[in-house]
Amino acid sequence: MLNRTLIRSRKTAALAAVALAVTALGAGCSSSSGGSKGGSTTVAALAIQNINATPYADVKSGGTLRLSIPTFPAQFNFNQVNGQTVAVAAVMSALMPTPFIATGAGEPENDPAYVSSYKVVQADPAAKVAQSVTLELNPKAVWSNGQPITAHDYIVQWDALNGSNAKFDPAGTTGFNDIGSVAQGSSPYEVKYTSSTPFGEWASLFGIVFPAHYDATPGAFDNGYLNQIPVTGGPFKLGSISSSSQTVTVVRNPAFWWRPAKLDKIVFITLSQSAAVQALANNEIYNVSQYDQVKNTPGVVARIASSATWPDIIFNTKNNVLDNVKVRQALTMAVDRPAIIASQMKGLPVPAIQPLDNHILLPTQVGYRDDSGQLGQYDTAEAENLLSQAGWVPGAGGVRYKDGKPMQLTIAIQSGDDIGSSVAQLVQQMYAVVGFKATIQTINANDYFNDYFDNGNFQIAIFE
Repeated sequence: MLNRTLIRSRKTAALAAVALAVTALGAGCSSSSGGSKGGSTTVAALAIQNINATPYADVKSGGTLRLSIPTFPAQFNFNQVNGQTVAVAAVMSALMPTPFIATGAGEPENDPAYVSSYKVVQADPAAKVAQSVTLELNPKAVWSNGQPITAHDYIVQWDALNGSNAKFDPAGTTGFNDIGSVAQGSSPYEVKYTSSTPFGEWASLFGIVFPAHYDATPGAFDNGYLNQIPVTGGPFKLGSISSSSQTVTVVRNPAFWWRPAKLDKIVFITLSQSAAVQALANNEIYNVSQYDQVKNTPGVVARIASSATWPDIIFNTKNNVLDNVKVRQALTMAVDRPAIIASQMKGLPVPAIQPLDNHILLPTQVGYRDDSGQLGQYDTAEAENLLSQAGWVPGAGGVRYKDGKPMQLTIAIQSGDDIGSSVAQLVQQMYAVVGFKATIQTINANDYFNDYFDNGNFQIAIFE
């Protein structure tokens, strides 16, 4: 397996325990009230980690690993608005520089293949520099076209992702927009960047680095890795991309300057979650996330571990119902997250975990605590009270009305997302209890982000 974990993306393949989060998207997002309940769950969460960690030296060389991915990517630039998906993260983390990797406890550490050492300094506030980071790059690191990987690549990527040029379409600007400058240090292999405010997730900012040429202009940023992977810089290199078979194949990079990959190749195969179960039984792939369906499959060893993935319920605050903070708070409190978690963990040989009550840290990470306050509680009575305060009163058929219009919206899910579908159905039932009629809209997975979510063309969305 790859010993490389993408920090910036929370979407990684695993036999995952669900920790449901509820988030508002857009201006005027409500925050939790009531303060912190404190308490770390790190030890308890780590107790269920069963990942069969194996030293590099003990892993045999050779062989082909076949992994399922939920969608066949078109945009392979992970930093582009249409590229930040679980499939792209899986493929590109094998092919491109990942300056920082995550430990089993979710803590960042430098990948010496790309960053030899680093230093983080909390600077003098009087200088209006709250944080500075220095990366010493590995001078042996090179792109597949022979060009060295240098500070210039980081500088140009920051220019593309910091939001200063509206013609770029990044997946997000958070953290990058707080950086005042990214510059070369004493050599082309030293990167220095300073921020006006401290950013705790600084190690995630350059999660996957691309060559400067493909970040230099909006056109190259959008199209350079569209339906192609022209330049790589990882332990694997591109073998092939097949739209007919919906597969991406990567092969060992013989020119890799660090510890060579153990595998000969990895084949990423596009499969729905249900199809992946059958493919595993047929020995066609080696990964699924449905423990209960595969635990007794001959030849399969099923392992349990908490994961960096969770279903989100996203409210679009541009909607004329969801633009009211009390409505969003009510719909948050109307969701019985422990019940959803219990349903998703049914059949797993571990106790149900607590809901995710922190928007920054996962339960497996040091420093995690419950910051959800009152809004983290399941309380249908308070949810109904908030809806009434917002002007939505009970009406015919158990549905609430305001100004003669029913409280009815759609929940968008991706096709082939069995977890998202089951969560949406449970949420639909929970919303009905407080008088909110929700209908489920299933959207083709390949169009979900590009045509719907990224454009705000949704009301409520659920995805991992």
